[in-house]
Formats: sequence, C-alpha cells, structure tokens
Amino acid sequence: MTRSTWTRLLRLWGLPCGWCVLAFFMFTDWYSNPPDPTLSGTDAYGTNQPGALRFGIIASLIELGVVLAMLRPWAEARVWPWEVGAWVLVTSWLAVSMFLSMHGGGVVFLHLVWVGVLKVWISAHLLSLFFMRGQVSDE
Repeated sequence: MTRSTWTRLLRLWGLPCGWCVLAFFMFTDWYSNPPDPTLSGTDAYGTNQPGALRFGIIASLIELGVVLAMLRPWAEARVWPWEVGAWVLVTSWLAVSMFLSMHGGGVVFLHLVWVGVLKVWISAHLLSLFFMRGQVSDE
C-alpha cells in the first residue's frame, strides 16, 4: 500500500476506531467502578454517577458525528473554514468538559480525554491542510 492509501485510511477510520477503544474503556471503567448510592457529598467524588455511562456514550457519539461532518474525511476537497470551525467548537467544548469532569468518575474523565483527542486530531488535520497546500502529489 502506498503512503497516500495509508493516509486516507487513517483519515477515514482513525476517529471511529478511536471511539470504539473509548467505548471499551468506558464500559470497563463503569463495571469496575459502579455507582454507589450510599456515598454522598465529597465521598462521592471520583466515583461514577448513575447515568454517566449513557451520557459518555451518547455525547461521544454526537461529538464524533459532528466532527466527522465538519472535517469530511471522505471528501477529496478539504474546506479550511469548516476545519477551523470544528477546532473552535471542540476547544470550547473541551473547556466545558473540564468543568464536568472536575469531581466526576472515570467515565466522565474518559469523556474529557476523548474531547482532548478530538482537539489534537482536528489540530493535526488543520496543520496538515496548511502545510500540504502548496505541495504536488506524487501519484
């Protein structure tokens, strides 16, 4: 396989495969640290709360869909305003996720890590767009 084929496969399937890894770790954390209704106040810090797994899975799926719709990895033409918009959107959502995960359990923290991965992915995508703009393909 050529380098461009690997690059295309990574652009198309990198985030969906990353989401599958995230979902696996969320389920693992949820079952290893289930919600404990007997804990209250500061004793509940760091434990998974009821509904955290559902929130993490649904929120991360919506985030994946929005980022993929904005980056359009399947398209040949890349539109930089959409990529900058995705970067701004994920950056602001990362700040919100930091506040949500302050006293949350492992599932909420994994969601924060996922949003951080999205930000790094979009940043790399955007940088590659600007650095590769003037280069001619060798195909």
